[in-house]
Amino acid sequence: MPFDAPIADKVQQSFQKLSSSAKALNKTSDELAASVAELDAALQKLNLGISRWIEIQEEIKNNQFATRYVGYDRVNGKWGIAIRSSIRKTKPSEPIESSSWLYNDSPRWLRTLAIDRIPDLLDGLIAEADKHRALIEAKLSRAKELATAVKGSTK
Repeated sequence: MPFDAPIADKVQQSFQKLSSSAKALNKTSDELAASVAELDAALQKLNLGISRWIEIQEEIKNNQFATRYVGYDRVNGKWGIAIRSSIRKTKPSEPIESSSWLYNDSPRWLRTLAIDRIPDLLDGLIAEADKHRALIEAKLSRAKELATAVKGSTK
């Protein structure tokens, strides 16, 4: 049964409004993505090689426990600002389903949640870098001792 004219007109008008809304959404989303890409590029130049995740949301809904994070990690072979979602049934013994994306590849709604926690992520990366530097410094004399021993055995 075909639509009558008033319904077809309403659908056409709604689709035109949706098209306009989609254009505005995409433009704004692209601007957000470009800003985060600049920050991401600056972080990559630091060559940190360390991971850090900051929780952005916990939610219990439909008998599922979901936790979302923003982080800096290697995802699909590339270091960058990323988002991770972990979901499990409310029973702790249930397996966890986890998905990770680089920031600009993640769902829009997660990008929106995550943006406010990026300053906390930067603070977390500072703490993580300082921790790793101290660990490396503690092992440095041992590594030098081992290198000296190897040099001495090859003479």
